[in-house]
Amino acid sequence: MPARYQTHQPDRANEAYRLVSDKNLPPFVTEDPFFKTIFGYVCTCFGQSRLPEVRAAFEYAFNMKFEPEYRYLRAWFHAERGSGVNDDWCLRISDFVLQGKRYEEREKMEMIGRKATSLYARAQERLITDSSDALKDLAEALRLHLRAYRLYCVAADIRAENSERYGRNTGFQLFNTLARSTVPWEFLEVLEGLARITDGYIDPLEDPVNEAIEHVLRNSLKLEALSRTRQRTRTVVDVLTNGSNWLSSSVKERVTSRLKRFDKELEERAKTLRQPAVVVSR
Repeated sequence: MPARYQTHQPDRANEAYRLVSDKNLPPFVTEDPFFKTIFGYVCTCFGQSRLPEVRAAFEYAFNMKFEPEYRYLRAWFHAERGSGVNDDWCLRISDFVLQGKRYEEREKMEMIGRKATSLYARAQERLITDSSDALKDLAEALRLHLRAYRLYCVAADIRAENSERYGRNTGFQLFNTLARSTVPWEFLEVLEGLARITDGYIDPLEDPVNEAIEHVLRNSLKLEALSRTRQRTRTVVDVLTNGSNWLSSSVKERVTSRLKRFDKELEERAKTLRQPAVVVSR
């Protein structure tokens, strides 16, 4: 059967399912984890209708400490993602590959990105009902996209361009959401955390940082908020300046320079707020 389950013709998929679901197969065949893997893979050909069988088959293999070939797990991942339900199954598949021993580095790199997109999709559904968990999902998705971006760059892999775009878009949503809130300094805390974790390139965040700064400057912040934002800005500049997780030194210079100007802009605004009101006598 072809490696990609989407290419199977219905008649071939039906015949494959008839063979693997034959009740006359002996237990030493049906209880083998490799057979369970094949059974689960065949069931992915039918999409959402057979997902319970897919999950049961692969979980059996996992419980037997069997690591299926990556192509079978990729097929399962596509079936779960295609169901339109952003539950934890895609994340579980991703983690199994990332923690597995038999999977190649390029396969793990791919699954890092797939896990990030799964977290992003789940975050979109949670933004209204559970914004706190949604922001956590976005932050983790951003970290993973930046990690994948660095790995692809080091490997000179053409998929680096997609990872850069995913990282930038995720950064826009996360940073803008935080910058427009009553705690705008939190986008700087996220940036600082990413800078301290040296497993990803943070270059894709240049535009998201610039846009978040503009959102903060449009807010009417009180002195306390201005003070906290300035304090976090100075801290993140130090971390970014001394950090090694940049692909381009030019991008690094532009981002740190913009943050330094941001600090000055906040300082000027704070001075204005401290000035006593002028009473005009009549």
